[in-house]
Amino acid sequence: NWFMVLLYPIFALVILYQECSKIKKDYAKWQQELTRDIPEVIDRLRIGFAAGRDHFSVLQQASQNSGSAMERVLDHLVQDMKILGAKEALRLFSVDYDLPVMGKLASALTIAIESGYLAAEAYFKNIEAELRSLRQESIELITRAKPEKVYQLYLLLFALSVAALMLKG
Repeated sequence: NWFMVLLYPIFALVILYQECSKIKKDYAKWQQELTRDIPEVIDRLRIGFAAGRDHFSVLQQASQNSGSAMERVLDHLVQDMKILGAKEALRLFSVDYDLPVMGKLASALTIAIESGYLAAEAYFKNIEAELRSLRQESIELITRAKPEKVYQLYLLLFALSVAALMLKG
């Protein structure tokens, strides 16, 4: 009995540590997904604002054509804009997400809504170098995932060759 009483807190701490590390990994993955989708979203926003569409329809189209994480973020932003107004919703948006890229996205949206597309286009040109680096990061993230699949394919080929030799024997 004493042994079980001593092991219970140890196992509880181990399980708690595993869950905390899983949450940290999931959060980092979520941030990577957001960072990966930002350049695409900004391109869609630029096209939509250049076409003269209102900010609600531009944001909804951008959310429909982005990844799952960015879709939820943009849908949440649209709902907040409908409830709180554009200025307050964008302020909360930039505060809620601690990524510097999201702050720049909120700034670009604020400029586009308040001053029009031409002022926002000038801002987009100012952050073009950062967008280029984000695109490069997203390409690196995509290509990093593919070699792991190649290694799995090599393992499968090795297993098949071993199985073929065993069948032959």
